[in-house]
Amino acid sequence: MAAWFQSSLANDPGSSNMVPPMAYRFGYGVTEYPVEGNSTLLKQLQDSSINYVGTAAEGGLSNKMLVAGHMLDGNPFNYWYSVAWAAINLELDLANEIINGSNTTVNPLYYEQNGIDRLQRRALKTLRNGISYGLILGRVIGTGLTQQDFNTEYEKGTYAGNAVINAVPFSNYNSLNPSDYAAGKYAGLSAVMTPRRGFESITFNVNVTNFVGA
Repeated sequence: MAAWFQSSLANDPGSSNMVPPMAYRFGYGVTEYPVEGNSTLLKQLQDSSINYVGTAAEGGLSNKMLVAGHMLDGNPFNYWYSVAWAAINLELDLANEIINGSNTTVNPLYYEQNGIDRLQRRALKTLRNGISYGLILGRVIGTGLTQQDFNTEYEKGTYAGNAVINAVPFSNYNSLNPSDYAAGKYAGLSAVMTPRRGFESITFNVNVTNFVGA
């Protein structure tokens, strides 16, 4: 376990230091689980999302590797790593924007449509970073819909495979939440994202024929 904890802690997301899939990552100082006579057991482990140390011999490599880098809910490690990264950094960056906006006389941040647009742009920048770091799939999209309309588009699959930040417009939000402006509260930002993942199984089809075309 220590080898894979170290491997996960070594992640340091950046545009020149992208986060690779956890599936089939090399491990050092580890011993592989014997394959001979254990094919049924190893398949059961994989089907149950229980990881084990295997070899990279199938790829012509002598390294030991992690099979297959899943969490017990069946999702890859990178799935929840990406979700956690997005949640932490969206909160951090939005808080940064608000705090800095209260400490400048050149460009203060106010609770109005321009301020909402500014927060949305900051959140989109965060997701754009996540894409360049190898954590999030697709491209960034900003929308300005009511929450109901945004939910409808989401359920239709409009945003599938992309990173979206919706910001409910100032007027719409405050007409639906008349007490929030007085409290300085805005709960109109929402995100849709798909974490990136790696390949885990490839099916390759080969057709063999004796027919020779003219």
